[in-house]
Amino acid sequence: MNLPERQRADAQLTEQARLESFSARIGTHLIECGDFAEMLRRCTQTMVEDLGAAFARIWTVNEQHNVLELQASSGLYTNLEGRHARIPVGKLKIGQIAAERTPHLTNHVIGDPRVPEQDWARREGMVAFAGYPLIVEERVIGVMAMFSPTLMCGKRPT
Repeated sequence: MNLPERQRADAQLTEQARLESFSARIGTHLIECGDFAEMLRRCTQTMVEDLGAAFARIWTVNEQHNVLELQASSGLYTNLEGRHARIPVGKLKIGQIAAERTPHLTNHVIGDPRVPEQDWARREGMVAFAGYPLIVEERVIGVMAMFSPTLMCGKRPT
């Protein structure tokens, strides 16, 4: 194995170990926290700390009103109120992730048509976004998302 191949292999092992540690921490929060709001806050905090996010959020679905309600936010923004506190399923990027049941990942926030807050993204220096639907037994129960000022590891730019 030549030096570049060894460096690539070492980087992959380091990334794998980092993601396994992240998964273990999230699993611990899910098992040990008795309070739902605190569990979600710890999960978003771990996303910020372990994944290098500028901020991370989790919304849950209110099926009666067909909206996502912001339950936890860590990093740059911790307020649970405001214009992103309640997002109709199918609207904005978060609501689209829930409606489509598919993740949205990009290392090109600036120019991404699913990120309408382009002025904000430029001003804050956001580069990457990752949003994932939370699905349990075939039901979307929420969405978790994060913005980062750096490229996301192991992800090809879209």
